[in-house]
Amino acid sequence: MLKFIATKLDTLGYRLHLIDEFYRLRRAGRELPGSLLRDLFRSPLNYDDFLQFLCFFGNREKLSLIDIGANEGSFTRDFLKFFPRIASVSCFEPNPAPFARLTANLADVENVSFFNVGIGEREEELDFHVPDSDVNGGLYRHNTLSGNHYEDREGDSIRVRIAPLDSFALELTAPAICKIDTQGHELAVLKGARATLVKFQAVLLECSFAPEYDGVDVSFSACCEILAGCDLYPVVFQRYGDAISTYAFERDVLFVKKDLLGRIYHQNY
Repeated sequence: MLKFIATKLDTLGYRLHLIDEFYRLRRAGRELPGSLLRDLFRSPLNYDDFLQFLCFFGNREKLSLIDIGANEGSFTRDFLKFFPRIASVSCFEPNPAPFARLTANLADVENVSFFNVGIGEREEELDFHVPDSDVNGGLYRHNTLSGNHYEDREGDSIRVRIAPLDSFALELTAPAICKIDTQGHELAVLKGARATLVKFQAVLLECSFAPEYDGVDVSFSACCEILAGCDLYPVVFQRYGDAISTYAFERDVLFVKKDLLGRIYHQNY
């Protein structure tokens, strides 16, 4: 009972924190969607990423977005609500079924490129495990502990192409933000992207703090080492539900260029 009450108070407090940040950013001159207050209260974990981006980037300027693990395009679609003056979007998704929906969902977006390929350290073909829902999946299977929580159901495996991000000639004519959500493959993504990472102003990275996938090491520290070499540093650690543990097992972590770190002191006013 005590845990239930604590959880409810914590989630309410987080919603109020995000609403307070909404008004602060609006005072700072950010343009915010009219429905955002309602959305923040209903689904705070779907929109906190974008409020945090707004601490570092104005949405009157053009940006480029690189979405690695784009799935059906929901992240890109929400990103465009907050940063409508987009210079270019590059979406990478190896799973054919979500990729088809991705291209349909973003068909009206200008300057978008779609790549039905996974990003990794080298050019190769790998088995991609597709759950019955065909929505997520990945190159690795959850270990027993995390798999029990997610109630994994065995689906099919398909072969997918993997290629390093550095092998793509991305036209980045504006400050670039990269989102990486590859279900345990994030370290390989970074290893094959060193030459491109230095061009990014920010990276939103899903990484692990505890063992989560069979045969995959915890990734956070190793990812930090690569990103620091590209002048990108962790500044925001996202929240995640505590159904598995009260401690972090995976998090979305926002890395930004060193010259942007000072904006946490609200120098974005």
